[in-house]
Amino acid sequence: MNTILNIIIGIIKKLFKQENVENLILNDFREKDVEGITPGSSFEKRFTPNFRYGELALDVEARRFIHQYQCNTALFLCKFLEKLRISEIVNKSAIRITSGYRTPEINSKTPNASTTSEHLYNEPDKGGVDIFISGVDMDKVYEWLDNNWPYSLGDGRHLGFIHIGIRPGRPRVRWTYS
Repeated sequence: MNTILNIIIGIIKKLFKQENVENLILNDFREKDVEGITPGSSFEKRFTPNFRYGELALDVEARRFIHQYQCNTALFLCKFLEKLRISEIVNKSAIRITSGYRTPEINSKTPNASTTSEHLYNEPDKGGVDIFISGVDMDKVYEWLDNNWPYSLGDGRHLGFIHIGIRPGRPRVRWTYS
């Protein structure tokens, strides 16, 4: 599906502005394929063309979402990850989610995890993912994210990841992991 989608995007980009085409395709994908995604959906179901539900749960049943608002927040994050993926910095390289949703029990066993971690997805408009992109300059990725993601951004480059998140009220927050 990704190859076909990329071919279609390439053809349409020649006729229209790039940004409009990407928004059109992502919006069309959401309406057709994401509508109806629920906590009980298959881990194979996709939030966006390149991100499956299972990736946010690390394909672990114990990490399955419980509430619909968690799915909604995950969709919001995945739509932004699609924009990162097609940026010139990433150039369609695969983005690996190294940590997504954590239950309170899993979070309590995660070294250095905050009890208020965005990974808990424990209220509407709260969620986070840690990402890694192989073969891409993560310094440039962080710079792009800092300029394009107006919400939570955690700098864990020295640890092998970058955190992208959102919290209620959608404040702009930046921090570095120690």
